[in-house]
Amino acid sequence: MQCIDNSYVGDRIFLLAATILAILVNYSKATNMDIHVVPVPASSHPHIMAHRGCCANGFGGHAPENTILAFEYAHSVGAMMFETDLWFTSDRNIVIMHDNTLDRTTNCTGLISNWTLAEIQNQCEAGSWLDPKFVDTKVPSLQDLLSFVAESGMTCVLDLKERGLMQTIVRAAELTSNLDMSQLVASINYYNDTKDVVTRLKRSTILLNPSADSPIPTDIKGLSGANYFGDLREVGIDVIFPTYSMTSPSIVELGLAAARYGVQLWAFTIDAPQDLIGAAVAGVRTVCTNDPKGALSMYQATQDCMKDECKLPNFFKAESQINYMDTDSYSSAD
Repeated sequence: MQCIDNSYVGDRIFLLAATILAILVNYSKATNMDIHVVPVPASSHPHIMAHRGCCANGFGGHAPENTILAFEYAHSVGAMMFETDLWFTSDRNIVIMHDNTLDRTTNCTGLISNWTLAEIQNQCEAGSWLDPKFVDTKVPSLQDLLSFVAESGMTCVLDLKERGLMQTIVRAAELTSNLDMSQLVASINYYNDTKDVVTRLKRSTILLNPSADSPIPTDIKGLSGANYFGDLREVGIDVIFPTYSMTSPSIVELGLAAARYGVQLWAFTIDAPQDLIGAAVAGVRTVCTNDPKGALSMYQATQDCMKDECKLPNFFKAESQINYMDTDSYSSAD
């Protein structure tokens, strides 16, 4: 009797379904045809990570990115975690900002590394670039960030923009009341910084942003995939955190491979409803989004649909029957 590998069959069915979904979604974009996918079960919903607190580049106008106002907004709409970016100042303190310069999101100019923490917090404001109502918004320090995490109980994904940040972060975290190190998730951009981060954050989840020094192999299914994920596990990487738009391998292929080798797949930056659904189908466990309220509303709408009138015999339902992808419930505007 020939034995059948059920896990392999399951993987192939999953890949086929996800491929069909991707084809249909892309066809709908090209033809302006509305295609509505059967809701993903609630147990499969990815967690929500708010990008730069929320609203990178002013998305939605809710709050200036990477400020306490942005973190508060993410908390208020129900996001379980947020992502933020860290840089050293000239006096080796740490500030929260995406760019390595002050130009885009403050009224100051120049490299962050040429300013002290006191100079940035006393002379620069980080809100009026988005809207005059946010004038005088302060650039957060590391301690401002850690205090917020402790008070809110949220998880914070730390995008380590340069090497050597971890020692200062851990030292400050140890002095912050009501904060557990497990609330701080390190997102590594430099593979050779992994040992230092893993050693200092033993209670935390460690993410790797694939980059030039840690590229994802194109053939993720074979021995090269096994070697890649084996190397990640050996050095203490728990999660791989690529862009959702990757194509070689596809996010679906990467999701299958990551699950096979016990590594979680998170992805950035996902805002469109069809991509949020696609991420869930691909096995993405956490989505990084500029619209945490919209993403949560959309996933809730799919859950409600499954519980109520939307028990479907097929994968799709006509717009005349259900229009949850066009509802204001996940709009970027309040």
